[in-house]
Amino acid sequence: MEFVTLTKEEFREFSMKHPMANFMQTTDLGDLKSNNGIKIDYVGVKEKGKLLCATLLEEEPSILGKKVFYAPRGFLIDYHNKELLKFFTDNLKTYIKKRKGFKLTIDPNLVYQVRGADGSIMPKSQKDDESFKNLCDLGFEHFGFNLYLEARQVRFAYRMMLDEPYDVKKQEFSKSTRKNLESTYKKGLSVRKGVEKDLAIMEDLFKDTATRKDIFYRKLDYYKEMYKYMKDLMTIYFAYLDPKKYLECAKENLKEEEELKQALREEMCQILDEVDNSLKLETKPSVILVVGVNGVGKTTSIGKIANKLVKQGKKVVIAAADTFRAAAVEQLEIWCTRSGAEIVKKEEGIDPASVVYDEIKKVREENADVLIVDTAGRLNNKKYLMDELKKIKRVINKEMEEASQEVLL
Repeated sequence: MEFVTLTKEEFREFSMKHPMANFMQTTDLGDLKSNNGIKIDYVGVKEKGKLLCATLLEEEPSILGKKVFYAPRGFLIDYHNKELLKFFTDNLKTYIKKRKGFKLTIDPNLVYQVRGADGSIMPKSQKDDESFKNLCDLGFEHFGFNLYLEARQVRFAYRMMLDEPYDVKKQEFSKSTRKNLESTYKKGLSVRKGVEKDLAIMEDLFKDTATRKDIFYRKLDYYKEMYKYMKDLMTIYFAYLDPKKYLECAKENLKEEEELKQALREEMCQILDEVDNSLKLETKPSVILVVGVNGVGKTTSIGKIANKLVKQGKKVVIAAADTFRAAAVEQLEIWCTRSGAEIVKKEEGIDPASVVYDEIKKVREENADVLIVDTAGRLNNKKYLMDELKKIKRVINKEMEEASQEVLL
């Protein structure tokens, strides 16, 4: 075997046909890097005139007149062939040292283990420990699996071979992904291939994203230069929206939504018509506890109910147990003035259960007919607020055990 430097033509022909072929190991990338001031070397191993392995090497100056070398995506070689790998690596070390190099970094295009889309190990998939061991035995230090080219961070890389029509390939997608794709197409979103003049659009999109997320982005000249040297290896894809189709879909969705809402209204009305929704206030006194989330009209509803009960000749007392919202007490006072109901209030921030306790005493002293308890808005997933509501209910149950109790949500 013989270690040799290669012409661009030799390397191009070999790299395009090799099983480990990738765009990082191409003369196109070499030209792009060379144009940016990076020295590019093409080296390999031949036996009886046949090229067995090769790599593109980037050569850059470092400290104290030394250089660092980098083989992007590693070597075009069978990493299981330790004899060839050792011969190539040993000669690379000599080659690099002669050029004042002190470090060689590679990020080989190796698949350690194959997993499915759900993360499970695919049947018959074996870990490629041999390749990694061979490299480590030859002096390479394994820093982990790559993320974003040179970065030394562990990751899973998802690869999909685009060797079948889309209708066949999409069967590998999850059911939810297929559903989302169909919905996207229906809404007028499509994908098209771009050309060189579209690079300006691409740069604008990257710029907008980078500005919003405060991240680095490259200028248009960078993409133009990359396209110039690598247009045969790259394709630009754009997702774009057909406004007319999107509006048609939106109108159809709105129509369907209104139809669903109307059906829901009719169903709710039917359910409510079939039940007795009158208040069961059969004892004197009786209690109405009003609960619910914020801003749905609890306090206003209490005012209306109180007004109706007073007109029926009942004596009504309202407990202002929403002690967290100052405006709630003021709002209740206005309703009490309008309806003729009485109100018991405490200072803001006090335990609402104590307000209810004092209200019950007032109800008994004044021989009132109905006690209506206003409570603060709360969500059912806020435990401390629900515990507070339970405490109010315990006070009512204990002090007015025989009274009729209605809870309005």
